[in-house]
Formats: sequence, structure tokens, C-alpha cells
Amino acid sequence: MTPSRLVHALVATALAGCIAVGAACSDDAGSGGSTCTQELGEDKCFDYACYEAGPTRSFRQDVLPIFENSCALTTSCHGDPSSPDPASGYRPYLGEPNQEVTPSDVPKILSLLVGQDSHAASMKIVNPGKPESSFLMNKLDGDLECASLTCTASCGTPMPQTGDLLPRAQRDIVRDWIKQGAQDN
Repeated sequence: MTPSRLVHALVATALAGCIAVGAACSDDAGSGGSTCTQELGEDKCFDYACYEAGPTRSFRQDVLPIFENSCALTTSCHGDPSSPDPASGYRPYLGEPNQEVTPSDVPKILSLLVGQDSHAASMKIVNPGKPESSFLMNKLDGDLECASLTCTASCGTPMPQTGDLLPRAQRDIVRDWIKQGAQDN
């Protein structure tokens, strides 16, 4: 594990522990974070008043490893480079889980996400500069019952599909990257 990934894992574990016990967490490391005790407001939407923007995020160094290690694990989710396949549900490719064998195609991943209309909701998958109106964040935050979210048929399931949501620290890394313009960096 690279030092960068180890730091992200340690921060994620610490924040997940705070959230699990319902404590109010603050983030002195500057990776986003929360001083709120609940992530979702009364409208069942992620409460952006609880979000503090973190440092500059790199898609290649910070965001892509999150996708590769949690979203691209199988071809049934987002690990199929031939995706998206609208016939089987729109699941855009999010990278290769084994970078040493097959590196991910970053331009393809970004072209499928950034500025693209969601096939489930009336918003962009990733709306550069606006994580609050990016469907990807609704999926990652698990707030698919959010009052301001309008889905065409079904919003689908939270990401990742199995298990718990990603730790808040990891979701805030993605949120920071979107807030900073969702750049290829």
C-alpha cells in the first residue's frame, strides 16, 4: 500500500469510528469533514452545511484509487471497460482494480462521468464545481430518497452496491475533486 493510500485509510477509519458512534467529528487534517452529528438533513439530502472543502484533490492520485478499490471490483458494477451498456443499466466504467496488470483508461472514465447526463436522474453524473448537483454524490452518500432528487424511473442503489457506504473521508475526497472542477489531474 502506498503511503498516500495508507494515510487515506487511516483518516477514513478514524472518521468512520466517529460517525458510527454518532459523535460530532471535526477534521483537523483538512480532508473535508463534519462538525455535524448527522449527514442527512430532514429532507433526506446530504447536508452541505456539514461539508468543509478539503485540499486540492487529484483525480489520478486521490479519486481513481477510491473508484478502483470500491466500485470497479467486478464487471457487474463499474469494472467493465466496454461500459456503459444502457441495456443492462447504465454503469459507467470506473477503472481497473488491478493497476499493476491493466492500468485504467483515465480519459475514458472522465468522458463517461464529467458533464454527462445521468440516465436515472435529471442531473449530471458529475457536475464540475457542484457536488450538490452531481448524481454520483447522491449515489455515494446513499441519499437516493433526497427530496430534491428526481429520478426518471428508479434511482438505483447506493454505491457501493454491497455493504456500507464508503467512509465519509473518502466520499469527501470525491466531493472535493468535484467542487474543484472535476479536472483530469
